[in-house]
Amino acid sequence: MRVIILKYTVVSALVIASGAMLMDVSHHVQRAERDIKHLDREIAREEESIRVLKAEWAYLNNPVRLEALAADYVDLISPEAAQLISDMSVIPDNDPQASIFIPQRSPLHRDISYDASSPKPTQATYPTKHTNNTVSSHTNGGAR
Repeated sequence: MRVIILKYTVVSALVIASGAMLMDVSHHVQRAERDIKHLDREIAREEESIRVLKAEWAYLNNPVRLEALAADYVDLISPEAAQLISDMSVIPDNDPQASIFIPQRSPLHRDISYDASSPKPTQATYPTKHTNNTVSSHTNGGAR
């Protein structure tokens, strides 16, 4: 009789322990599901915020809008062809008011023209000085 009582006691303890473990796991799963729903709502809010920011960025960078703002607030005009300098050697070095920084042309940034018959790039041609101070055309049509 003692053995049967001991068996039922052990089985009852195991049933109670497994029930407690099941409740604990169920509680953890419900908490994880709440966390997932909360994170999903947060992600949806952030995605909506990103969508609004992208739309605002597209509006703010609209070329027509920027051109209108520039026309209203900035008094810039395009230089005429006679105002462009093709050769930097014509700028005097001894002028104290001419303290303008002129960057050197980098060998990595140059105009490269391609010959239609060969896939290899040919040497680029740069503007040269003419007697009337105009810029000569590039071999690739001036495209960069």
